[in-house]
Formats: sequence, structure tokens, C-alpha cells
Amino acid sequence: MLAPVAGRVLTVPVTPGTVVLNGDTIATIGEQPYILRLRLPERHAAFTKAGDTVRIDAGQVGAGATATGRITLVYPRIEEGRVVADAVVPDLRGSFVGDRVRVWIAAGTRAAIVVPAGFIATRFGLDYVRLRLPDDSVAETPVQRGADRPGDAVPDGVEILSGVAPGDVLVKP
Repeated sequence: MLAPVAGRVLTVPVTPGTVVLNGDTIATIGEQPYILRLRLPERHAAFTKAGDTVRIDAGQVGAGATATGRITLVYPRIEEGRVVADAVVPDLRGSFVGDRVRVWIAAGTRAAIVVPAGFIATRFGLDYVRLRLPDDSVAETPVQRGADRPGDAVPDGVEILSGVAPGDVLVKP
């Protein structure tokens, strides 16, 4: 029996000696290039669209330091509380078809205050920043530190959840 394409045999649902008819599946074959099928929580359905970037845990797929791709198709149906999307990742190895891997996708945006880590002082378990007041004096104010948010403009950025407002001028301690 000849396969219509070259690829990896994924399933063979028949056993030797089984009678088969026209149209019966003899084997399921996965061909290159492999796609990554994403099953994301349905709360991400409104934010997921074709063209979005997908970042993959490179250690799990045998890739280099970063493995990124693009979402090519988002299916318009939610199945079992999941939105299904397909992504293409260059050089994706198909050693285990059906393997679960960790992925990161954009799930909406929000405004945040991100400051360099050097502007935050921690004393006795509390975080403080120094603010320049309108009369040019400096005052310390406690802040609630969020997660690290490194970026191009602020490589050591830390998100500030409360304690400062847009327009406040920080002074390095």
C-alpha cells in the first residue's frame, strides 16, 4: 500500500488480516511542516487572532534559546471550554506528535507603570520610591511591587501596582 504523502505514521487503526473497503482509513500520516495545535482557555478567545506571536518553551521542543511562531488559524468554535488555534513554528521537531508543551500568547493589553529596579529601595520588607515634589523637595513613598517586566526601554523594569501615578517624577536613591 502506498501513502499519498511522505511523513510519520501516527495511527494504524486496523490489524493484519482485517477486511477493508474503499474509503477505510488504513493509517493516519503526519506530514511536514508540522503545525502546533493550541487549546487555550476560552477566556482568551476574544484576544486570540491570526498573526499573533506564539512563544514556545524551547527546552520542551528541542529548539534553541527561543522558539517563536505565528498563529495561522483560530477556529470559531469553543470545544470543552477551550478555543482551538493552529500555529506555525519554524524548525518544529515532530518527535512526539500530540505532546503537550508550554506556550505564551498575548492575552490582551493593559496600561502599567514600569520603573527601573534601581529606583526601588527595600527596607524591612517594604518597597519605597523617592518622588520629586512640586517644590523640588524629595519624599519617599511606599509602593507595591509587581512582576519583573523587562523591555527594550527598561531592561531591568519592575511593574509598580500602587503608590505612584502617571506623571510622578522618580529620583534614584
